[in-house]
Amino acid sequence: MLPFIYKLYYNSPFIWVGALRKRWNKYLSRGRIRPHQSVGTPSSNIRSTENTRIGMTAAKYNIYSKVIFFAGWSIPPATQVAVKANGELIGFASLGLPRPDVLKLYPNSGSMLPGWRFAEPFIYESNTTLQVEITFPPPTKPVTKYNRIILDRQTTDSIMTSFGGRHNRTSFRENLINKVIFSTADLTKQDCERIAEDDLLFSIAITNKNKCFLDYLSSFYSVHPMSVKEIIDRDIEVWVKGIKSTEGTTWDRPLRAKTISRFVVAKYNANIIEYINNLFLNNKGKRYLDVGCGTGLSLLSAIDAGFDEVIGYEYSAGYTTMSKCVTQIYKEGDKNPVSYYDADYLTAEDKGKYDLITFFDVLEHINPAKFALSKAIKSLKKNGVIYAYQGNSYSPAMVLNEPHYGLPLLTLLPRSIVVNILMRSGRIQQESNYVVNSWPRLSEIDAWARGINAL
Repeated sequence: MLPFIYKLYYNSPFIWVGALRKRWNKYLSRGRIRPHQSVGTPSSNIRSTENTRIGMTAAKYNIYSKVIFFAGWSIPPATQVAVKANGELIGFASLGLPRPDVLKLYPNSGSMLPGWRFAEPFIYESNTTLQVEITFPPPTKPVTKYNRIILDRQTTDSIMTSFGGRHNRTSFRENLINKVIFSTADLTKQDCERIAEDDLLFSIAITNKNKCFLDYLSSFYSVHPMSVKEIIDRDIEVWVKGIKSTEGTTWDRPLRAKTISRFVVAKYNANIIEYINNLFLNNKGKRYLDVGCGTGLSLLSAIDAGFDEVIGYEYSAGYTTMSKCVTQIYKEGDKNPVSYYDADYLTAEDKGKYDLITFFDVLEHINPAKFALSKAIKSLKKNGVIYAYQGNSYSPAMVLNEPHYGLPLLTLLPRSIVVNILMRSGRIQQESNYVVNSWPRLSEIDAWARGINAL
């Protein structure tokens, strides 16, 4: 019976996995060339033939100075060392350099000056394969191609090098932190893209008010620079308050995700406004109303789309600073096409008729939502448009992750139970902190829309 148990144990997947792990660890422990470190001693990374020995002892790329650096040696001394990027010549290395370490390792080689060195500016924007070609004097084989080096722009913020199939990743995070905090170099577009995808780097960049990164956000999401700054300042303030105390906070996601989502939504809303304006509205003197305008970016988008006057209502006290910002951007003397009211739309007095009225993801906050839509109908010009965008509270995404508090099932449960859950979890301190009135069903919104279109 014992031989059978031994055989079963030996052939089990656990043994094979263990063997593979040992082989893999042994493979990874071999000498590798790291982008920002020395390769090692001359005895490592050597390629030998009957008549030649070649060694690479340094491979570095400085992302600040954009200089690539190689150092190596050869026995016999090379007559030419050419470095190529994707097959195109970059330059030639300096030859005849002393290498006492190599001479100590190979005392009988007869090569007194076997070293070579290459340091040249090099900028790459995509995956690049570098190749070192070493030429020897006759009768040695004329050209020997050393192992290729791959500089790879990774989404994981790393440079990858490959010498003979051996890979190593070195994080860009530390270098980007130095750029952001100490301004060691200007941020490139690729740098900004990485920062926008990394929670830590994003927080550092916006806290330090890095101009390159703020300009990137403004350009990429088509948001005015003043609005970008105000939104970031507000989000940082709320985020810090949420860290110190959970009172009244609705934050459930990292600062980066919350702030970026504002810009994404703003860009989407801007496209909607422009589309409706071009499709339906051709008259002059166009007026726009946004109920629950929040950051006010929709108001600025409407001005850019061609509206002559825009008005927004926002009842939440947290957006007070935004109202001061958006009303100053297009102000010229006493004329100001942007009006931002920190007031409840349901109780506010009418400001005239509008060509376009929007409810961007706000109906769940209005009590009652049907009354707000009825009031909007009365404020609509002939052939005007009401656009209401509302998430489906029964969709799997919202059921599994309620957008305001990040907990599952909240969109399906009665309000009293939801408030109890949020208070027990520490997300709110009292019922008045709960920002949702009720989630309107799609059937209700459909009925309201049909009633509006029938008028």
